[in-house]
Amino acid sequence: EAREGNLQDAAARCQQAMDYSRRHDQQYGILTSHLMLAIQSSWQDRLAEALIHCEAALALALAHDFRDPWTTSVISMNLAVIYIQQQQYHKAWPLLNEALRLARQLKNSRDTSWALERMAAVEMKRGHIAAAKALFIESLDAANRAGETRGIGNARLGLGQIAVLQKQPREAVEWFGQALGICLEAGNLPCVADSVEGLASAAARLGEPQRAVQLHAAAVTFREQVGIAATDADRSTLENDFVTVQQALTSADFEEAWEAGRKLTPQQVMTRTQHQPPH
Repeated sequence: EAREGNLQDAAARCQQAMDYSRRHDQQYGILTSHLMLAIQSSWQDRLAEALIHCEAALALALAHDFRDPWTTSVISMNLAVIYIQQQQYHKAWPLLNEALRLARQLKNSRDTSWALERMAAVEMKRGHIAAAKALFIESLDAANRAGETRGIGNARLGLGQIAVLQKQPREAVEWFGQALGICLEAGNLPCVADSVEGLASAAARLGEPQRAVQLHAAAVTFREQVGIAATDADRSTLENDFVTVQQALTSADFEEAWEAGRKLTPQQVMTRTQHQPPH
């Protein structure tokens, strides 16, 4: 259910598993339910919930000596996500390395892709752009092997962000457009919002201020509808872009573009991107 994007149904099933395990005193069942709920919470950027479930799983693993590779890997990955959000990259990095080692040991391409993607995100935040790009490409390759649409979308999103940083906005449009289509199909809502915002940043750099405003408005509206907040880094990038964009438009043109953008759905953005003539 979770991999198909049905996160509410997945959470309900996890809660049923949790309740069953508690009634029958199955500690490992409780632990795995906590881990799955942590994963789904982190996918939806509900990090406080993810931390609660992750800490509960860690406490059970220590109390009952559950040290199998999968349990250790998933706990490591979830704690790393939380440290990344807290910008404690020095704590996240060894956890990601451990998660990657275990995923490769288990020959789990899906988790390999996930760990590589997060490592790429850390390197990008540190300003190590070439290293980040190489890791995103590795992540995309592993996700393709696993047929994991969420990982494919996230890796393409990351490569779009790299293209923006490398001042290659046309390439960025390609990556963001591909990510948007895949993430819509997978129900990966944070990736959908980030992809639309990425297209807005690329449009700003291509000298298309009206399109940039429309796309940013569409992303803001979508975030409001689904309850997903932008990260501080996202807001900082968009604010920098909009200094240039606002200087290029009159107040009236800006308001007109903003109102038009608020009416756009991500599906319409994807269609327009696919039919957009080459620059």
